[in-house]
Amino acid sequence: MASRSTLWVSVGLVFAASALVLCLLYVRLPVLPDGDSYYHLAVARAYAERGLFHRLEWARLSIMYDGFGDKELLFHVLLVPFAVLSDPTTGGFITLALLGALVAAALAYGAVAAIGRWGVAIPLLVFGTSADFMLRMIRLRPETLSLLLILIAIPLASRRRTVWLGVVAWLYTLSYTAFEAFLGLCVLFFIYDVWVERRADWRMILYPAMGVALGLLLHPHFPANVRVWVVQNLSFYLGNETLPSPENASRTTRDTLVLNLGWWAGLLVLWRSRVPVAPPNEDRRLRDLTLLATAAFALLYVLVYRF
Repeated sequence: MASRSTLWVSVGLVFAASALVLCLLYVRLPVLPDGDSYYHLAVARAYAERGLFHRLEWARLSIMYDGFGDKELLFHVLLVPFAVLSDPTTGGFITLALLGALVAAALAYGAVAAIGRWGVAIPLLVFGTSADFMLRMIRLRPETLSLLLILIAIPLASRRRTVWLGVVAWLYTLSYTAFEAFLGLCVLFFIYDVWVERRADWRMILYPAMGVALGLLLHPHFPANVRVWVVQNLSFYLGNETLPSPENASRTTRDTLVLNLGWWAGLLVLWRSRVPVAPPNEDRRLRDLTLLATAAFALLYVLVYRF
């Protein structure tokens, strides 16, 4: 277990180094790699010019035209300072670098707290060896902010900081459309409490549910934001519209294994390096909740869903 000063110094160094390396990497790209990235930049730039609005003029063929229910309001607000730069693409790259550095810092915080100074290598393992992870991180989408908030929520849940977990749920609902994923994690944590620790702490569900409700009801675009969520999750996705075309079909198992070979090797090394020492109860709980979240999103990954 690292001392608090060592922990925060390590996290600060990881953040600074990650921001620098990712920025140098991203600015070498001619454009942002994902078309949706420019939608998010455009909405943020429109907020800077017009303030909060309720009609997206350039989306006349979308449900966003009459009643703009911004599903990622907080993400777009955070983008505003970067979207108003003379070159919004450069602003997008800077945002990507900062978000990636925050994710790396969150990973380093948990790793250094768990295994000591060698934990600073964990962000390098994740960013440097998993092609699928980096393909997500180079896209200017709110899913990166979603990942960061989940990395913050897991330690809060392990310490039963349910009020703060509700605050994170509120931020998550304002930042990302799939708030049901956050609530689902909290339900899994509650089931863990009942199954393993033989206690039913309803606050693990109650406070996050209140946070989600506040995020939906106090949204400046309510009720349009709820209408958009209903269309997206209960209408559009009921059919086969989201099945990939043959030319965009999912990769083969071999592709997945080879593109993430370094990640699999790193996991093997970590598994073989474990020591047979029973962790304290708090550490064991954090480990178990992290494994639960990992298993849940691994299942979504296998099913070709998005985190």
